[in-house]
Amino acid sequence: MDDDSDVIEPIFFLSYINKIDDFLLEYGNDPTLIEAKKRLIYVLDKPDICLFKDGNFKLALDDSLDTLNELEDVSFDIFKDEARYMASEVFLSPSNKFTVRKLLFISTYYELSGDEVIKEIVDNYSDRKEYGLYKKVIFGEPKSKKMI
Repeated sequence: MDDDSDVIEPIFFLSYINKIDDFLLEYGNDPTLIEAKKRLIYVLDKPDICLFKDGNFKLALDDSLDTLNELEDVSFDIFKDEARYMASEVFLSPSNKFTVRKLLFISTYYELSGDEVIKEIVDNYSDRKEYGLYKKVIFGEPKSKKMI
């Protein structure tokens, strides 16, 4: 696709909102994340979609992921610089109310792009006390192997 930002950006941000939802379900309500989610939905919403209505967000997310699966040569490079910068920045700056949002942004980018540089950047900070938690948020829990 020549200019796929009209497709890629909504897919990215719907996926990002979904990560915020998942985080809120697992760790409880956080006013900063709830506000971020509301703002993103407001920006993405259109009268014919009504993302705030029950079920409509899930439908829009599923539709966008179906579209993603149908596309060839999809690139999330428009988010690459920000995600890579944030992957270092979260370790180098004191934790604040935006840290979880940054981690979820990085996680969304990594999940959609598969950019292995993100893993390399994060692993460069394996000596930091935040490493385990940040790695868990960005990459999720490793799947345990079943014993046979």
